[in-house]
Amino acid sequence: MKRLIFLLSLFAYSFFAPLCAQQLQELRRSKYPVIYPEFKEARVNQPFGRHTTARVNFSLDDGALYFLDDNDKIRRAYVKNIISVEVDSTTFLKVDSIFGQVIATRDYNYLVRVTVVDKQIYGQENIDIATMMSMGGLFFKESILALEEEMAQGYPLKDVYYFVLRGKVVPARENAVKKCIAPEYKTAFKTLMGDRWWSWHDAKSLEKLFMYFPK
Repeated sequence: MKRLIFLLSLFAYSFFAPLCAQQLQELRRSKYPVIYPEFKEARVNQPFGRHTTARVNFSLDDGALYFLDDNDKIRRAYVKNIISVEVDSTTFLKVDSIFGQVIATRDYNYLVRVTVVDKQIYGQENIDIATMMSMGGLFFKESILALEEEMAQGYPLKDVYYFVLRGKVVPARENAVKKCIAPEYKTAFKTLMGDRWWSWHDAKSLEKLFMYFPK
């Protein structure tokens, strides 16, 4: 109910229109600035079949890998010689210098999802509260309480997708991916791009691209 009151009250003021559109979306949030609430035992895979073990976690600020040293101090990992990290049954693959979860694979190609804090929404939420307070906190009391309640659920998250095609990291964007499409599938790819139900922000949609990459 408070969320509804918040949306209706802000809708009346064009100053807050961007926020309304933003809040209408269902956001995933995290109470922690890392993927796991606690550091977890993991297998760290290195070149030439080597591996080691460590207690690790992944930053939601930028996707970086962190580990606990022998004194339980948090350290940022030096990732030059790391290929992937396995936590329980989940594989995190390195894309450049950060790590994302492997969510689909075909042959030697992977679809990777990097989950990070949506800093645009996070910053906007704080700005909106400050603005409402400066414009008259009592008048916006219900709106402020609703937004504070929303923010109390944690950091807003967003997913950024990448393909790793036979070791080459390709951002999941049309201008980058179209260069990797096999010649015989160029027309089919162009047709897919015209499908209004297909999205660059949806994992199931992105999985359909595997069939267009060279074997």
